[in-house]
Amino acid sequence: MDTVTYNGREYQVEATGNESVPYHLHGSRGANYGLIRNRQNPDVLFLVTSRMRVLDGWFTDRGGVLKQL
Repeated sequence: MDTVTYNGREYQVEATGNESVPYHLHGSRGANYGLIRNRQNPDVLFLVTSRMRVLDGWFTDRGGVLKQL
């Protein structure tokens, strides 16, 4: 399973197969986030909590690798 770093912490990346929420991030301390694809720019994703709170930071999976912008 791939990992990505966000705000200095490492998260496990789970591909969901869902087009609008293609990835979930799972932290070692129990944090879970969804990455939602931006409709206007589908190469960019934003991070949300389970309560649909949008967090700072953008991600991209352009080139097949998930990384923070």
